[in-house]
Amino acid sequence: MSVSVLMTGASGTVGTALIRHWLHSGDLDRGELKVTAVTHEGGRTESGRVLPRHDGIRVVRGEITKPDLGLDPQALAELVGSTTHVCHLAASTRFGAPLEEIRRVNVGGTRHVFELAERCPRLQHVALASTVFVSGRRTGRVYENDLAHGAGFVNTYERSKYEAESLAHEFTGRVPVSVYRISTILGDSRSGSVQHYTAPHQALRIMSLGLASMLPGTPDYRVNLVPTELVAAAIARLILRPPSEIRTFHLAAPDEKCFTLEEMIETGYRQFDRLIPGWSRRRYPKPAIVSGETFDRFMESVEETGNPLLGGVMGALRHFAHQLLYPKEFDLTNTAVSIPGYEERVPDVRGYFGRVLETCVRTRWGSGVEGE
Repeated sequence: MSVSVLMTGASGTVGTALIRHWLHSGDLDRGELKVTAVTHEGGRTESGRVLPRHDGIRVVRGEITKPDLGLDPQALAELVGSTTHVCHLAASTRFGAPLEEIRRVNVGGTRHVFELAERCPRLQHVALASTVFVSGRRTGRVYENDLAHGAGFVNTYERSKYEAESLAHEFTGRVPVSVYRISTILGDSRSGSVQHYTAPHQALRIMSLGLASMLPGTPDYRVNLVPTELVAAAIARLILRPPSEIRTFHLAAPDEKCFTLEEMIETGYRQFDRLIPGWSRRRYPKPAIVSGETFDRFMESVEETGNPLLGGVMGALRHFAHQLLYPKEFDLTNTAVSIPGYEERVPDVRGYFGRVLETCVRTRWGSGVEGE
């Protein structure tokens, strides 16, 4: 039986990488798999490019915050009748968004996707993309089967994805659901390309400008970063796997393949010296690694200056930097069982960090995004 995937978020980082993976694997060319991308961007990616044109890819306009995804009746009927797999990737990743606003997309949108999936007679699997940071302010080893905790959250994004996962548990007896908790995506390890410039990229940008005088955390905090193509390949494999009692997967890097916070700062400064002419002559001091209380006082001082440029730049740090205060290690047991050799396939960030930074500098952190 052919596979027909209804995908939300196809124009985002993971969605476009997943489509490219299926194109390169030949699954779309062989007609074994078809993708219907529900998008409100008209098929444009986060960087402004158009999704690939292919007979196996259909783009329909919709909106996950609306019942039935805002689809017109004909498109809805066709999707309900044909869909075998649902890949729900769409989400708001605005860390500083008000809770009710981000809930409307990340929780309400997930509910609408699940409700539509319930109506699909050929349905085999629903895949929900989440984040390893549903663990919030927890510390220590985080297991894939863990969810409930009372540790609190660093930002509204983490909380909304935690609530979306809780919703998935409510629907587990009604639709076959799996959850893929994705770590922080840095870029493509092979080309260094960056689809979407997120909080870590902006933190590096602030460092390159000499404006990051301090960061909260501890020097040995493990900064868990993963490459785009690894996440896409893992989801491509897992979504076609029949659902079982293993329902949650960490798509993260093992600790030994991660930078410590201190190491990331040191490596970043070496790379800036290599990539930015005359950068070393500016003698920017490396950011101090400080307590959360000290960092908060610093941020208050920035706000008091009333400087909109400085406030805007530093605001990029506010809603994610506190995560550096909560060291944790993400267990990979379920992923390793379902994808043999997964941990060995994860590239060490030290091997591709420079390529990604080269893209950041060349494109001025996304102001002139280049193709892949």
